[in-house]
Amino acid sequence: MNKKRVIISIIVALLVVIGGLFGIEHHTQASNSEKYLQSSTPTIFFHGYGSSFNAETQMTGAIKKAGVTKKIVRVNVSPNGYAKLI
Repeated sequence: MNKKRVIISIIVALLVVIGGLFGIEHHTQASNSEKYLQSSTPTIFFHGYGSSFNAETQMTGAIKKAGVTKKIVRVNVSPNGYAKLI
C-alpha cells in the first residue's frame, strides 16, 4: 500500500512539473510575439557609482535578443565632461 502511494505521488508530481513547463513555454511565446511600439525616444541606462558598462551588458543583450532594438550606443564620459560615443 505504501509503495503505491509513493508511485502515485511521483506520477502526480511529474505531471504537475510537465504541465508547469508547458505553461511557461506558452507564456514565453505569447510575450515574445507582442508588438513593440517603435519610437525615436531613447532608453538610457546608468550603472551605479564604482561600476562599469558591464553592469548593463546582460540587460542590453536581452533587449536586443527580444527584438526591441538592433542598436546599442554606449557613451563614455570622461571626468572633465567630454563624451565619447561607442
